[in-house]
Amino acid sequence: MARDARRVGAVLALLTPALLAAAGPRLAAALPESGVGWQGLIAALGGSPPWWGVVGVLVGLGVALRPGWRAAGLLTAALHLPVVGRPGPWGAAPAPGDLRVVVANVNAYADRETDRALVAALTVGAPEVIALVEERPPSLPGYTVVDATFGRGLPRPSHGTALFCRAGVPCAGAVTSPFGHPSLRMPLGLLRLPGLDACLLVVHAPPPAPLEWRGTRPWLEALAARVADGRLREAEGGCAAGDAVVLAGDFNATPGSPVMRVLGGRGLRDPQHRAGLFALSWPAGGSFIAFPMLRLDQLRHGNGLRVGAVETFSLPGSDHRGLRFTVGAAAHGEPAQPRR
Repeated sequence: MARDARRVGAVLALLTPALLAAAGPRLAAALPESGVGWQGLIAALGGSPPWWGVVGVLVGLGVALRPGWRAAGLLTAALHLPVVGRPGPWGAAPAPGDLRVVVANVNAYADRETDRALVAALTVGAPEVIALVEERPPSLPGYTVVDATFGRGLPRPSHGTALFCRAGVPCAGAVTSPFGHPSLRMPLGLLRLPGLDACLLVVHAPPPAPLEWRGTRPWLEALAARVADGRLREAEGGCAAGDAVVLAGDFNATPGSPVMRVLGGRGLRDPQHRAGLFALSWPAGGSFIAFPMLRLDQLRHGNGLRVGAVETFSLPGSDHRGLRFTVGAAAHGEPAQPRR
């Protein structure tokens, strides 16, 4: 009996992490969204699968040390590795002539002594386009401001957005007026990517915690309403109707959170959908610990585009990691990436 109980316990130990990884987002979808506390729990559950993958690997290795369970334990550990995630860069392989883009939440309240290091991090490789959410810094050497909210009198500098293009690169774009729920409105940046029939939508969704939970869903619903079949529905901010879209920035929600479902059915793809722990972006320093636990900074794109070389990188003084990626026109007949 004791041997049978130990066998059952070992089997349950091997299966439990995978079951919890599958259950996390489903449980998040069943919870009420009405409250800051609920929103925090939803974010944690929605982002929990890769962490359960880590537990599964450790449990498998632990069980493998038991006599007679070596093969089962090692197999369990191996099967959990894809849940943990795959290191970047992610997405398609870049091609010559692809645009290099950086989108980053830079933390408006950071110590200004970090600005010089931040500029150096943002301009590595001289990307053609740099988009920032939150107001810091007001200028980038060698770059032209396409549009920015600096000096517009927003309620907080953390509500700002700025669009930059490298000097000599022709760009058109604009930052919208703040929109969303009356309790917490945020702007959206739109920039037509030069040389492509494509529009970069720079995302900074209202945070559901620690103060206000009502803002995220209305803002993301307004964002989703702008997109159909992976393309911009109407001309806006220098972008043309029918432009293929790239959505990038701080969504203030984890991929498994129910609020992210508002983007479902919009023809958008997630090049980081297999990244797991390797794409976690918050908290990454600033006034928080530098130990990312959630993927708040995300990327989505429509068909007709080749988005690749996606990676996250450290932002001096910021509590987020930045996104760096390339964008080009998809080759004719190029296989589509799976929708997420």
